[in-house]
Amino acid sequence: MHRLVGLLGGVIVVVAGAAACGSPPPPGGLKAGGQLVASNVLRGDYASSEACADCHAAIHDSWAASPMRNMTRDIATATVRAPFDGAVLRVGNDVAIMELEAGVRFVRVVTPAGTERFRVTKVIGGRYREDFVGVDVNGGVERVLPATYVFAEQAWRYKGYSVMVKERPAMSTRAVWSKECIGCHNTLPLATMLYDELYGPSLPGYQGKLSDRVMPKRRAWTAASLDDAGLTRALAAEIRFLGGEPPAGASLRDT
Repeated sequence: MHRLVGLLGGVIVVVAGAAACGSPPPPGGLKAGGQLVASNVLRGDYASSEACADCHAAIHDSWAASPMRNMTRDIATATVRAPFDGAVLRVGNDVAIMELEAGVRFVRVVTPAGTERFRVTKVIGGRYREDFVGVDVNGGVERVLPATYVFAEQAWRYKGYSVMVKERPAMSTRAVWSKECIGCHNTLPLATMLYDELYGPSLPGYQGKLSDRVMPKRRAWTAASLDDAGLTRALAAEIRFLGGEPPAGASLRDT
């Protein structure tokens, strides 16, 4: 049986039961410069996959070429299969036009309410289709763009479907990348991934939860906060890193 009680730099303690492994845990690793690693659950603890490449080159190279590793890519360096050649996608009275100008990709969205033009910043996917994220040329945050290119059909389709974006009768550019998508398309700290367990059974449902409500309790990992104030600060820092602002004076559950 596994049990998680965990250490978040003194905030959460992580413990695996004896049945999980018959050998003692390995000694703690060292950071660059010989600094002892005391935490591996905060964003600042992340060493990156490149830190493993020297000793595990074959595994690292296989991972680097995997579809999961390449799910989210910077448009400036990505290989893109979708044609930005003036292709037009229509949904009702709305139109999306895929454009290429001086090597820069744009999506122009024309609706009865007006026209928006987005400079593409990210390409998402690449195994079955490509989705895109962009910034309005007039400024603002990265938003999920309403057109997706499906390889099997070699055609543009409306991105009105996904686990977060339901089908709509019209195009929408309201979805904010950093709020609705980045949790599944990023490397998140362990503290963030454990928060649904820390909150407990009354946590409201959301896409991406790690809790398995069907798992027998004796098999489940559990988590408990040993320092609510410290955990609150850590979660607030993560929210700010992702571009949000934690509510002032909020309790741990509201952070």
